[in-house]
Amino acid sequence: MRRLSKKVAVCGVICSLGVVVILLGGLFPFLEFTVPAIAGVLLILLITEYGYKWALFSYVIISLLSLIVAAFRMESVLLFIAFFGYYPILKSKLETLKSRVLQMIFKYICFNFAVISFYALTYYIFKLSFIIEQFKDISKIMLPVLLIMANVTFLFYDIVISRLTYIYVQRVRKNIYKII
Repeated sequence: MRRLSKKVAVCGVICSLGVVVILLGGLFPFLEFTVPAIAGVLLILLITEYGYKWALFSYVIISLLSLIVAAFRMESVLLFIAFFGYYPILKSKLETLKSRVLQMIFKYICFNFAVISFYALTYYIFKLSFIIEQFKDISKIMLPVLLIMANVTFLFYDIVISRLTYIYVQRVRKNIYKII
C-alpha cells in the first residue's frame, strides 16, 4: 500500500508541474511550442520509475487539467495532447525495436501524422483563429518547407529526450531516491 501511495504522490507532483509548465505558455506567448515539449519531458521520470501505465495515466491527467485550467493558451494545450505529451512514452516503446532504422521511420511517421493532423483539425474542424491567421500569410510553397524544418527540429527534440533520460538515469536518479 505504501508503494502505491508513493506512486500516486509522485504522479500527482509530475501532473501538477506539467500543468504549471503549460500555464507558463500563457504568461510567455513566445513559448507556445516549448512549454508542451517541456511538460512532456517531465514524464521521463514516470516512465523510468513506474512504467508506461503510470506515465500514460499522468499524460491523460495533465491533458484534461490543462484543457480546464489553461484554455486561454489552447495552442500549447493542443500541442501537448496531440504530440508532446505522449511522445516520450511512445519513444521509449519504439526504442525497444532492434532496428534503429525502423525506430526512426516509426518516430517520423508518428511525428508527421501528429503535426499534419493537429493543423488540419485546428484549421478545418475547430476553425481556431490563431491557426487561420498563421496560414493566411503563408504561401502553399512554404508549407513543405515548414514541415521539413519541423522534422529537423523534431530530430533535435528526440536527441534531447534521449540525453535527458540518460542524465536522469545516470546522475539524478540516485539523488531523488535520497529525497523520497
